[in-house]
Amino acid sequence: METKTTIKGHTVSHGLDVSGGLKYLMYELDFQEAKVFFNEAHDHGSVIFEDHLDRKYKLIYHGGEYQLIRA
Repeated sequence: METKTTIKGHTVSHGLDVSGGLKYLMYELDFQEAKVFFNEAHDHGSVIFEDHLDRKYKLIYHGGEYQLIRA
């Protein structure tokens, strides 16, 4: 089931299996640090990043919206 969450002004759709990635983007990174990931996904279609527990996530940009999945 896909859910939508707003992270630092960006709408992100995601499943339940990416809670660690959501928390990382929302709470562990400041605005400027998170902005790097959103800009990279926007400019290149996607970006892969790791949270503090080394779990990999992929932030994808398509159709004016972001999607977060496990990588």
